Amino acid sequence: MPIGKIISLENNYGIISTNSFKFKDERIPFEIEKRMLEKKNGKEYIKYTIDVEFTLKNSQGIRDRDIKEADNVQFVGEKWEYQERNIPITFQEIVKRRLDEYNFYYPKLEGKEFDRWLDKNDFQPRMLEYLVPGIFIPKEILKIRLKNIDSKFNVKLLFVIDRIDIQFRKNILSWITNIENGYKAYFSKLEAEKNGKNIGEEIVFAWENSKPKMKKLIRRARNKRKYRIFSNEFDYIFNENSVPLMDLLEQIELNELSEVISLFYTRYDELGEVPMILKKMKGCIGFIGDLCAIRNAAAHGRSILPAFMDPDYNGNWDLEFDNIEIRGNVESWILYEPLKRGLNEKGLQKHLAQIVNTIYGNPIRRAWAELNYIYFFIIEQIEPRNFKIFIKEVKRFFYKDKKDINLLDLHLLDMGDTTLGVSTEPYNEIIQEKFAIWELF
Repeated sequence: MPIGKIISLENNYGIISTNSFKFKDERIPFEIEKRMLEKKNGKEYIKYTIDVEFTLKNSQGIRDRDIKEADNVQFVGEKWEYQERNIPITFQEIVKRRLDEYNFYYPKLEGKEFDRWLDKNDFQPRMLEYLVPGIFIPKEILKIRLKNIDSKFNVKLLFVIDRIDIQFRKNILSWITNIENGYKAYFSKLEAEKNGKNIGEEIVFAWENSKPKMKKLIRRARNKRKYRIFSNEFDYIFNENSVPLMDLLEQIELNELSEVISLFYTRYDELGEVPMILKKMKGCIGFIGDLCAIRNAAAHGRSILPAFMDPDYNGNWDLEFDNIEIRGNVESWILYEPLKRGLNEKGLQKHLAQIVNTIYGNPIRRAWAELNYIYFFIIEQIEPRNFKIFIKEVKRFFYKDKKDINLLDLHLLDMGDTTLGVSTEPYNEIIQEKFAIWELF
């Protein structure tokens, strides 16, 4: 079995450092199990030894990532260690601990008085999402880096950041919906070109036979025009599954666009005349799944800003960064070479793999880069008006002329310098990664 040493323990997980594989000091996470717990004097402890044996397993869907983690951890060291599990009991304790950790002021109140103070300052439980590394810097690090911290953050800042996040989510939903509509409109037009009608019918037929779900979608698409005068525009008697392609495309979800792209590409490739836009869509077909991740997060009220900045989004972050070229697959990403050229021009050759992998390794950041790329690479050509609106909306949300904050007209910069110069501000990270794509064009 592989061997290693536990280098850190939290309440629910730990990190093992191991040399058992190709490289030194590889860091693998593992879950704390009930068998590892022991109660002493009314307190709960994690009982462990520094030296361990374990097996390695692949886990899927950890924050939209597939990662490696240690399993069947066996403690083989000679000396037992005990670490207390210190888990807050009440919501108030959680809030106070988090506010204190990230240098926020709160009064010395207890019980309902503290609850009233939170209500008075418009604090909601979801705002704990913003009290994380990346959005703010832990107080202990601030003390080391800044030596002297004269003031603390006002808790009302969290309400502003929450409103900014909500606006960002609204924008992302709108921008991705425009991409989805643009793709569907393109295929509807492509069907109407020379030989297009036959190709459209062939694709509907092929799709219907390859996927049982399509029968239901075809029926819903046919019902759109049923007993309406504009049903005269299409022959529904031809066969029971005949339906206008544009009506069928209305019924499909974003993640199914990749199937449409593949079906059209295959048919046009057989004809030896693949349109350039269709070639571009096929080249970016992997982006569709990534857009679904960020769209779903925005649609279901999951905060975008913390996910974008989260240094722990990838459970194998350290593992993947120790040997990016050998271990990761960032070089296969369609944006790797374009971004590489841009970074080389800025003299950042030494760090380009790490910089690009920071974007690629976080599904939210990757989707944000790909969203911008699609607008310049594809949408500008098929829907130029919507492309211009996208540019204006991005600039309006990202930049501002005035200094005061208007809750009815928030901008990304209104969140301010939450990292106090210790690291790059979150708004700057998002802006710079957008710039990195825009500069390609």
